[in-house]
Amino acid sequence: MKNLKLYLAILSICMFCPLQAQAVTLSIGDADGFGYNKAEDYVGVDGDPAERAGDRSILDMGDLLPDLNEDGFLGAGGDDDFDNQSAAEKEDTDNSGQKWTDVSLSESCDESPGLANDAVFVFRFDVPESGDADYGRDHIINLVYGDYDVDPMTIEIEGKVVVLKGNKDPDKDGFIFRAYATVKWEDMKDGEIKVNVVAENEPYVAFDYILLDVTPLSIPNPNPTTMFNLLLND
Repeated sequence: MKNLKLYLAILSICMFCPLQAQAVTLSIGDADGFGYNKAEDYVGVDGDPAERAGDRSILDMGDLLPDLNEDGFLGAGGDDDFDNQSAAEKEDTDNSGQKWTDVSLSESCDESPGLANDAVFVFRFDVPESGDADYGRDHIINLVYGDYDVDPMTIEIEGKVVVLKGNKDPDKDGFIFRAYATVKWEDMKDGEIKVNVVAENEPYVAFDYILLDVTPLSIPNPNPTTMFNLLLND
């Protein structure tokens, strides 16, 4: 009898608990600072810490990609190429485009799968249904990438050119950008979103990850101590 009462009590609680509505939140690649992870040992082209917008944890939006040979320049042919990919990213067995993350897309990088203009990301998901959190909602494609400094980057979503919005600071060599674009609900209905990067003249860039969600990524608040030290060194 005790077990029956306990079962009925649990059942009654579950009946009145709201079910988690399905939502589309998918990432291609992961937020691991371009595969560098901890960033305290790296410097940007100006000789200051590459991590300068957050908490010295990972390289993120507002930070700089590392100037690996510390020559004050970041780009193709400058010994700043890197390959921090995991085995899963290299193999890209789900054909989502993981192979375009955590590696410098550069002609001088032997491990590069191609240049930025070749990059394609594909999101596949169960389409939200009526009653789900994301049903009928436009979504957002978020991109985190570094050292894009030739022309404004655009992307194609389902074959349509879309202008990217977000933070931009092209005067900082190696700057890590956060940019985003809207995905219309109409394009979500087939359970797949294909994103083509349009960057015809860009010789060197790197992607950390690309995220499909309902909101743009927020920009980390600068660490006051880090910013104060940078000001002292200017």
